[in-house]
Amino acid sequence: MLQIRLDVLAAARQLATAYLDNFKAEFSMIQNHRDGAVLLEISAKTNLETTPIVRIRFEVEGTFITVAVPPAYNPVTQRYADDYAFFVEWTNRVFTEEEFVKANKDFWLRSGKIKNNKLF
Repeated sequence: MLQIRLDVLAAARQLATAYLDNFKAEFSMIQNHRDGAVLLEISAKTNLETTPIVRIRFEVEGTFITVAVPPAYNPVTQRYADDYAFFVEWTNRVFTEEEFVKANKDFWLRSGKIKNNKLF
């Protein structure tokens, strides 16, 4: 039986919904039948140009969490969108459950909340 920590799910929902910019998050779960690993993916549609997609992988060795941020590139200005730049620090990292919960709290305390489609 799969056991998921509620604080990890709450942190993943908070990040995927851009600190509850949209209260609905989409959860999908698949299982790899070769190694038995379960992948839980959490995403949300918000008013921002891009928002993080949280992937939680449950394996025999432990739980690993990664975050993908789809790039939002404007070819006219040749710059990435402010939303992408805001969340880009989450990419290219692998978190354990404790690290992810702590990193999420630290991120929102340091970065602040998003209001009216503007980052501050």
